[in-house]
Amino acid sequence: AMAEAPTGDAPALDNEVQGSGSSSRIPSMAAPVQGVVVTMAAAERRIAELEALLADQSAELEQVRLLKQHNEAVLGRALRDKEDAMGAVLANLASEPEWNKEASSSATTREMGSWKMKEVPRLVALTYSDNVGCRNQAVHALGMLAMEPGNQLREAGVLKALVFVLKSTSTVMTDAETRAVRLSLWAINNMVQDPQVGGQFVKGTNGIASVWDVCRNSGRFDPKTGSLVCNLLLTLAKNRHTAAALIQDSNPGEIESLGLLVTESDQPEVVLLGSEALALLAQDENSHPRLTQELGIRVWLDLAQSGNELVAANATRLLAKHCSTQQGSAELVKSTELHPIMVLINLASRTELSVVTPAAQALASLAEIQGGSVELLEVGILKPFVSLACSTHPALCEAAAKVLATLSEKDEMQERLYYEVGTAVFQDLLGSNSPVMADFSIEEQHQVILPTAVALANLSEAELVNSDMAEEGAIELVCKISKANNVLIKREAARALRNFVANQEVHSLLEDAGSLGCLLALARCPDLEVQECALWAIEKLSSIDQFQKQIVHDGGLEVLISVAQSPCAQVVHCVCGAVANLCANESERVRVVREGGLSALLLMAVHPDEEVQCETARALRNICSHEENRMVVIQAGIAATLVRFAHSLDNEVQLYSAWGLAELCREPAGRSQLVKAGAVEALLGMVTQRPADRPELQRQLRPDLEVQLHSASALALLCESGEIGTVMIQEGLLTALVTLAETNDRQAQLEAARCFANISKSPANTSAIATSGCLQPLLNMMLTSHDASVKISCAQALGNLAENQEARELIKTLSVKKEE
Repeated sequence: AMAEAPTGDAPALDNEVQGSGSSSRIPSMAAPVQGVVVTMAAAERRIAELEALLADQSAELEQVRLLKQHNEAVLGRALRDKEDAMGAVLANLASEPEWNKEASSSATTREMGSWKMKEVPRLVALTYSDNVGCRNQAVHALGMLAMEPGNQLREAGVLKALVFVLKSTSTVMTDAETRAVRLSLWAINNMVQDPQVGGQFVKGTNGIASVWDVCRNSGRFDPKTGSLVCNLLLTLAKNRHTAAALIQDSNPGEIESLGLLVTESDQPEVVLLGSEALALLAQDENSHPRLTQELGIRVWLDLAQSGNELVAANATRLLAKHCSTQQGSAELVKSTELHPIMVLINLASRTELSVVTPAAQALASLAEIQGGSVELLEVGILKPFVSLACSTHPALCEAAAKVLATLSEKDEMQERLYYEVGTAVFQDLLGSNSPVMADFSIEEQHQVILPTAVALANLSEAELVNSDMAEEGAIELVCKISKANNVLIKREAARALRNFVANQEVHSLLEDAGSLGCLLALARCPDLEVQECALWAIEKLSSIDQFQKQIVHDGGLEVLISVAQSPCAQVVHCVCGAVANLCANESERVRVVREGGLSALLLMAVHPDEEVQCETARALRNICSHEENRMVVIQAGIAATLVRFAHSLDNEVQLYSAWGLAELCREPAGRSQLVKAGAVEALLGMVTQRPADRPELQRQLRPDLEVQLHSASALALLCESGEIGTVMIQEGLLTALVTLAETNDRQAQLEAARCFANISKSPANTSAIATSGCLQPLLNMMLTSHDASVKISCAQALGNLAENQEARELIKTLSVKKEE
């Protein structure tokens, strides 16, 4: 500015200075002073001009600065408007509807989708913009693109950008920032519908932490944000992999924040979506304990009592899941909050099927795991199930049946349980009072029938209610379910019938209900448990006159013979017992032999179990007692079986063996075959109580007199044949007769006397008898016995022996000594 100033005065001032400097004369004082004054005035004027000019330039600079600020502001607004416009345009393009399915393969549609995907990088870049409006438009556009099938957003870093938006929140949220969070949650939810994207969101972007953060700070947002969070969590919970990550990657308090959000929200949508998400998360076995630990039972109890059916259903499913474990059911029983059992009972009494079903299942699990208790009856657990028994829904009927089955397992509860529900509830469950059961599938029917059968079988074990149950039609119900084509049901039906058969008071009702036919059908079942119960009942009924003929008439013998080779000792035992009981009826003994009973008995006779052998021996004894059967039995080789039984160390087996051999000895034509079968040795061994095949095994028990008597009776019959008598003497008969003669039993002495009388008839035997030392016991028995039959038989024997000179002299000598 100074350079541009006028310079006209400057040269004049210089000339004056130069002129004064070149003069040789001394100037006057007035002239120089005047020049200086003039110069100073000019300088002052110049300075003033320069100051004015500087002021003007400063004003212009200020104007320029203000203009620059104005221009920058205008430019910023223009850029923001441009970004907003760009984001809006992209959002509109992203949301532009595709053509219908018929045109989906057209080139235009493909070009449109391709063009949209090309804009994804620009949209991702805009999500990082400081312009919240532009960011929201970009997020909205990405969310719309995520809804299109087959999109490639997961490869474009979209999730990372959306998670960035979730994290870019300030302490005080503006409306635009709140909308950014909502749009981001919505866009993420659209993307994670694809399971692969869901996995990437959980593991690749650490997005779970951001979602839990929004959930924990939901109070900073509007209610719509809470709904979007719950919806996103629900989507993630539907995928088992992301559901597990939700729980595993959560920090303490984050799960609780979801519970608080759901229980404290007044927005129905938040409660509904959140409760459903919790229900799905609780289905995972690993996640359920963590949920229970952080949320507690109260959250679920509160939600279960909601008036919204879906919310209540979701919460009740959580309670059912909780009750399905030992620990969970124990926690529920011990809980003092809201009396959870009463809550479940009330829920089971509601009308909504989606609520009643899990509530009933929860109570059934609770009763089953806790083993039932009087407390459950006290709080009225049966009340809802009595009405559910006739439900048209299989799951409810099944739950009712399971509760009855569980509570009936404890003896102290059986009587009270039955008199609270009666037989009617079982009739309802089995469809006796309605055609409901017919509408169920076979599998559904069995799921209801099985626990019902368990309950009936358990209750029938209680003596106090068994008769009442039978009178109220329980036997007919059991017979009905015994026809189900399910082994487990057949087991319980057989067990129940066995319990009724054990009660003599209801035998007439058993006959009226046709239970015998059901038992025979159950006995044909290949399952050993079913066979055992059914055959036990048949064995008991076979001992009753009114059932014996019916068993044979209804094909019972065929059934018994068909299972005679069962590997189960108890089954074979029952078969033998039933056959033995049937043979106790004289009119049925021949029929048993004719229908192949002997073959079955021979098979069972080799069974190693002593109880089976005992029943087989009893059956054979009963068969042998019929005259028409004796030769058939002998020819069938049964004598060898009886001989083998004679060597048993069991008194009862020996008894039936001796008894059966005695019956066979009544048949004269078969005696020689009995001797060949070893009957003599066996009989002698039972008389002396020393097995013939193992004489070293003297029985430790006291000799069984009844065994000795039947053995002696058999020996007496065999002695009627002289040749057999000689063989028997050689086998040691005389020692056995002395043993019998020295007993104080009248019948034993009589059998011994008969044997002496029979064998002494043969002259070939008298010498052996006389020299064996038998005369003294024989003489003593005759003189000391008070029974006339014994005296007569002894006298006959002594008379026969007296025909032998040697024997006669011995008798005289002994008689003199006896008199002395």
